[in-house]
Amino acid sequence: MNTAIFSRNLLRQICLLACIALLSACMSTPTTSRVNRIQIVASPDANQLNATAVDIVFVYDKNVEALMPKSSTQWFDTKAALTAGLATAIQVVSLQIPPATDVNVTMPANHSKAIAVLCFSNYLSREGQVVGNITSFRDVTILLRSDNVVYQDR
Repeated sequence: MNTAIFSRNLLRQICLLACIALLSACMSTPTTSRVNRIQIVASPDANQLNATAVDIVFVYDKNVEALMPKSSTQWFDTKAALTAGLATAIQVVSLQIPPATDVNVTMPANHSKAIAVLCFSNYLSREGQVVGNITSFRDVTILLRSDNVVYQDR
């Protein structure tokens, strides 16, 4: 009887240790982005009839993700310093999108290794200056509207 109880307790402890080991392995490895395709569609009145600078930033370092600007205005103000200082930790796809345009974005070769994908649009209105975190999207459509940006996963 004591042997059966000892065996059950040992089995429980082994299972618990295995679960802890698996959980810690999952926590230490950052999840990669799901983004596989990005299309940008600018309405005829996008950004109040102005071309829009759009930067799609692929982040490859978890520590750098926390340092990224919280608004598009901050991004464009510090872009040169960030891209120079972060070197291989980020990759930027910069586009200039005129109104009434539809663009399929060319993805970087190593985009599947990014742990975050952020979109910064240089909008005139404050509503359009919000950072788009598209990391969890797979097939992204970015809609540039008159005063704001909308992100959709198809």
